[in-house]
Amino acid sequence: MAGPQQKTKDYIKFIKEHKHLKFKEIASLLKISKQYVSILVQQYAKDLGRKYKNKKIKPEIQYLSDLEKSQHARFTRKKQNAKKTGYSWTVSLDDITWPIYCPILKLKIDYFSDFRTENSPSFDRINNNLGYIPGNVHIISWRANRIKNDGTAEEHRKIADYLDAIVIIDSQEEKE
Repeated sequence: MAGPQQKTKDYIKFIKEHKHLKFKEIASLLKISKQYVSILVQQYAKDLGRKYKNKKIKPEIQYLSDLEKSQHARFTRKKQNAKKTGYSWTVSLDDITWPIYCPILKLKIDYFSDFRTENSPSFDRINNNLGYIPGNVHIISWRANRIKNDGTAEEHRKIADYLDAIVIIDSQEEKE
């Protein structure tokens, strides 16, 4: 199994060999997101032998750390997905706390994985009757979010303990 650095090198080589393709086509062939292709091209423009100008990237985003870029990209993708599926979205990036460890299962959250893993970050709505509104969204591991479907009794107890410790938003606020 190739490490992250080798995968990145392989992606760059592929992008270089297929520079006539659009980002969306490259992403589809590599099975990665279009945003990740864009980030790779931006970061490795010199290696790819091209200048990179993307007017869509806001100037303030260009100066973020790699972690902040990853969080911003995940936030943007989730926002787009929520709107497509009909959920309300009024939460801002600043409303969300990005923990290092899952507050439920204590797994270290991996913000850099190209693929979803047990410890990938997952946007969880505390009250599923509400949309993505301030105070109703937190980041937990994908595993913790998935446990609702197939968890063990011990894992469910951890979720119950965590939910008992936080304030549940009143479902009456949904009528906004």
